[in-house]
Amino acid sequence: MAGYKIPTAQETADQSLEAIESSLNIETPAVDVAFNRVIAGMIALAAIPQYKYAANLSIQNFAISATGDGLDLIGNNYNTPRKVAESTVMTISLPATNGTVIAQGHDFTGDQNGLRYHSDAEVTASGGVAVISVTCEISGPDGNLVAGQDTLTIGTPIPGAESVASITSVDNTGVDEEEDEDYRPRVLFVLRSVCGGWSATDYRVIGEKVGGVKRIYPYTGKPYDSGETDYPGDRTIYVEATTDVDADGIAPQYLLDEVRAALLTDPLSGIAINNLGDTDENLTVKSITRTSVFIDVRGLTIDATLSADYKSDVTSAFNLYFEKIAPFVPGIDFEIDKNDTISETSCSGVVDDINRAYGAYTSEVVFGFTPDTTAGATKLNPGERLKIGAITYDGV
Repeated sequence: MAGYKIPTAQETADQSLEAIESSLNIETPAVDVAFNRVIAGMIALAAIPQYKYAANLSIQNFAISATGDGLDLIGNNYNTPRKVAESTVMTISLPATNGTVIAQGHDFTGDQNGLRYHSDAEVTASGGVAVISVTCEISGPDGNLVAGQDTLTIGTPIPGAESVASITSVDNTGVDEEEDEDYRPRVLFVLRSVCGGWSATDYRVIGEKVGGVKRIYPYTGKPYDSGETDYPGDRTIYVEATTDVDADGIAPQYLLDEVRAALLTDPLSGIAINNLGDTDENLTVKSITRTSVFIDVRGLTIDATLSADYKSDVTSAFNLYFEKIAPFVPGIDFEIDKNDTISETSCSGVVDDINRAYGAYTSEVVFGFTPDTTAGATKLNPGERLKIGAITYDGV
C-alpha cells in the first residue's frame, strides 16, 4: 500500500480549481486575481491543515509511531501507564538537643543544589540527633544528593538544633517522567507478548511499571550462581535501574524492595497476587551486575592528527555496543532480538566501522575481563550487563 502523501498547497489549489470549473462548466481566466482561482487558493489554505491533522491522527493509532498523549492512550488501554516523575526522598541527621522537636513540613535547603526539602513527619531528637525523612519540593533528578557527602541547611533556625544536617541515606531517587523513547518499548512489548497466568512475561510487565526501573530480567529457578536446588515456583528477578538512579544501572535496595512489593501485592487493593505458588519465600529480587570489559586495539595505523578523535569515537561506539548486548530470557524475549554474546569478531566489527570512517587500520582487536588478558566468545550470565573497563592501543 502506498504511503500517505500530503499534497502541496499548489496541488490542492489546482485540484479545487478543476473541481470548480467542472461543476460550473466554465474556464477560468489565467490571472491570479480571477475569482475562481482566489476561491481555490482559500480552499487549499483550509485543506492543508486538515490533511496534516488526519496524518497525525493516523500516526497516533500505532504504538510504533504514536507520541505523547497518543502513546499514553495506547499504553493505558493495555494497563501499562507511563511512569510519572518522582521526587528525591532522603534520611538526614541533624545534631540537636534531646527533646528538640522538628515539625512536619520544616524547610531545608540543599547546599549543593539550592533546592528546598520538606520534613515528612514531626521528629523529636534523641541521642543528640534528629533523624528526619525529607522530600524535595520538585520532582526529577535535580533533587538527588549524595549520602555521606552532601549536606542540607535548615531554613528557619530551631532552638536546640544545629543548622547543618548530613545525609544518611537516599530512600528514593528523583527521576523525570518517562520519555517516549523509554515508554514505547514497554508498550510494544505488551502488544507483542502473551500475558496472563502469572507467567514470566507478567513479571517483566509489572516490574517495569515501577519508577526508576529500566529493565526486568525474570528467570525460573534460584539465582544461577547460588548453587541451590531449584524447586517449582522458584523465580529470580534481576532489576536494571535507569541512569537517573545509577549510571551503571545497579538497583539500590529501596528499588528492589519496590519491585518485590509490586510483584507480590496489587497496589490498588493491597491484596496479595502471588499466584501459582509464587510466594515471598521463593521469589528472589536482585540487581543486575555490570562487568568491565578491557579492550586492546592492536596494530593501529592512523594519521596522528586524527588519533584523539578516533579514540573518542571508538569509546562512544563501544558504549553503544555494550548497551545493545543484554541477557536473553527464554520464553519472553524474541529470538530475532537475541544479542547476548560478546566475541572478538563483534568487537572487531565495532572498530572496523570507525576505521573506515578515519581511513585507519588495525591488525586485531581482543578483549578480556581483567587487564592484560584475553577471552573468547562469552555469553552473558542472567542479569549481567557490560561496560568499558579500559581501551588500550598499540602501534600509534
